[in-house]
Amino acid sequence: MLPTFKISIGKDGVKPVIVIHSQGNRFRYYNGKSIGVNLNSSDHTDLLKAAFEIKLTQGWKPQRKAQATKAIKVQEVLLSGVIREAVNRVDREDYSATYKRDCWKVLRLWEVFEKSISIQASDIDNSHFEAFIKQGQWSFATQRVIKSTLSALLSKWKKNALQDIKIKRSKSTMHKPIKKIQEVFSELKDYNENLYLACLLTYSCLLRPHIECRLLKWSDVNLEKGFISLSGKQNKSGRNRIV
Repeated sequence: MLPTFKISIGKDGVKPVIVIHSQGNRFRYYNGKSIGVNLNSSDHTDLLKAAFEIKLTQGWKPQRKAQATKAIKVQEVLLSGVIREAVNRVDREDYSATYKRDCWKVLRLWEVFEKSISIQASDIDNSHFEAFIKQGQWSFATQRVIKSTLSALLSKWKKNALQDIKIKRSKSTMHKPIKKIQEVFSELKDYNENLYLACLLTYSCLLRPHIECRLLKWSDVNLEKGFISLSGKQNKSGRNRIV
């Protein structure tokens, strides 16, 4: 007769745990109290696994307690709650608008991911975080931003939760100077005047295109004195900048 259970050794962070699949349910044990054995998973992992195998063969069946089910339901809400609470805290404090935007984006992306695989918070480990961060539609640069943002949001839940996840570096591109810059600007102006203005500000005033040019307001520009003033919240360095 084929066994009706499957037993293996898993990991909860860095701590080993005995995992039993039986009758469509999943059970996790860190010690042998439920089978009357004085062993724990950290010190006697293989021995504890063997003890459970013997008990299962003898007819013992793991039971899910009502209190344990209730605790899992609390945990299912807990992880999303931790992230949302952290995002709300960032939103209230003096962070840049772009960082706040990234935090809300990561929260929405995580909620979609979590729902798609019907994951329970008690079962989340680094493999799930890695699958979330290393989605194929994102570049390596995007993956790094998502990892660093999510890691900061989870810091109070579990410090350095994502430190073991490694992301490949994008290959550097050599940007060579353009010889006929006037011709390039003329073509840009004919193609799209807004793009032309953004490139002109980038090239002539040394403004960064992704933040400083894109978020530029008329209140930042002084036409009489001929300069652009940006606060620390409007540029990458975090310091006031005048060009």
